[in-house]
Amino acid sequence: MPHFTVQRFHSDQVGPPSYYFTYQLLLNGNPLSEPVDAFQSKPVLTTDDPAGQVPLSIDFHGTGSYAIRITVHAESQPPVTEISPPINLEDHAQVWALVVGISHYSNPSHVALDDLFHADSDAQSVRDLLKTYLPSDAHIDLRTSRDGPQGLTSGAILGSIDQIGRTESLCGDDDMFIFYFSGHGIVGASRQGSPGQVFGHYLSTEDFDPQKLQTTSINIVDLLTRLYLLRAKNLLVILDSCFSGVYRRPIPQQSAANGKGPKAVRRRSAKVEYVVNGALVDPLEIGTGDMAKQDADVMAFQMYAQMTEKSGFRALYLSAAGADHEAEEGFVSYDGDGLEFIRSDEETDEQKQRGHGLYTYSLIWNLLQQIPSGEAIPSSVLGAVPDHTTARGRCELDFFSAYTNATADINRLRKRSPERDVQTPNVAGRTEQELPAVVCAARAGGATDVRH
Repeated sequence: MPHFTVQRFHSDQVGPPSYYFTYQLLLNGNPLSEPVDAFQSKPVLTTDDPAGQVPLSIDFHGTGSYAIRITVHAESQPPVTEISPPINLEDHAQVWALVVGISHYSNPSHVALDDLFHADSDAQSVRDLLKTYLPSDAHIDLRTSRDGPQGLTSGAILGSIDQIGRTESLCGDDDMFIFYFSGHGIVGASRQGSPGQVFGHYLSTEDFDPQKLQTTSINIVDLLTRLYLLRAKNLLVILDSCFSGVYRRPIPQQSAANGKGPKAVRRRSAKVEYVVNGALVDPLEIGTGDMAKQDADVMAFQMYAQMTEKSGFRALYLSAAGADHEAEEGFVSYDGDGLEFIRSDEETDEQKQRGHGLYTYSLIWNLLQQIPSGEAIPSSVLGAVPDHTTARGRCELDFFSAYTNATADINRLRKRSPERDVQTPNVAGRTEQELPAVVCAARAGGATDVRH
């Protein structure tokens, strides 16, 4: 509520009088209601600064010119009315985004994870897309291996989410928080606590150490808890990694070089690693284990979606792959037959300069498909621009629609080339209330292609 003070006068016989006040909100000069008597006509205020004694808040009613008519009723005094100077207030969505990509892993004391080729580029492309089309005052925090390890630890990533929760209010109907991650997913298992293995699912950090799994990675449930506590009206989580990652299908095998038994055929393009009792292991060493325990973290997405729904908020959790496949990266493109994908194991040197996660590329491509004809599209987002669109009307980004179309594109690729057995994207969890589409902000400047 706008701040005001009441000047009260002393008399020789009596101290300053107690009082109460009524208020009436004016929008564009017109009252929105009858005067509000929050104190039930009782003179309970005894200080010149009423907000310091009984703070009040007034609801926002949309863009316009606001003023407040205040009437002070003091004991044994006639009421006094004043109108505040008008102030123009504008309603627009607040959007915060934390965009993380980790291509490089460094751990000098133990065996580090294999570097990825394109996770940094994934995050950069997502940031470029958001920067282009979100409001100019959107807060987009990009963190990649190119910027050094300081912001890519578990404490730094989770701490940033906590800090936003402490300082920002994202409760407006169109306010949104976006968390994007591209990097290795970790499946951790312990043979302790027999019978069965106990599984946990994690996102890797730059300094990941399998011997310090809990402190150098981000537990999925911990992440979901922090994001839920943001109390954002709209929450979008995009994981281009494997959060489930343990195969439920037969794992391709080959003979181990040491002759000690079979070994899983691993693709260099896969974005998942496996840890058992503090050591990186072959997927066959994890096996399927206790599926009920394995699925506990997967079910957490649905649980938090239900909690979010009950709070009157909306959430959408998107994953690059379900439990039966590994998320992959490589050179991705669209041609006359649809989506094409060359795994990073098989890329040429030139293709390595323009590769992405299969899921990230497909998702962004389908978001760009939503940009209406005549709108400028920055070619820097993916290095390529869709050459046709059916979008009409105002420019907006609908992430669930883009997910649906990206999944259809990847499934068509699977049908054309079943032997390649590529991933299938997954909605890990969602509220029944869908996220609203984000209305594009006006663009200015930059190298662009204009679609016709």
